Amino acid sequence: MEIAKEYNAVIVLEDLNKLRTRGNGGKRFNWELSLWVYRRIQAHIHYKALLEGLMVTYVNPKGTSKTSPLGGELEFINYRWVKLPNGVVTSRDINASWNLA
Repeated sequence: MEIAKEYNAVIVLEDLNKLRTRGNGGKRFNWELSLWVYRRIQAHIHYKALLEGLMVTYVNPKGTSKTSPLGGELEFINYRWVKLPNGVVTSRDINASWNLA
């Protein structure tokens, strides 16, 4: 929060509101339950940002880890790692955060 406040930045989070809040058991329910934790973390971040006077925006995360922030095609090394068109190897999470920004 301190860095965001120093630069008067906007905090960007994935929009997880479309996730179902109930499940009927099984793998799907366990997956949704684990994402519920992320929603709780986001609610806490949003609350703290409001106290500090920072803006928070929610964006659709669809395809953010599969799209290059530089344009062009990504080369998927394995499930976690990708190579950008300029040759830089990074994780899909970092790639998604660049695209969200």
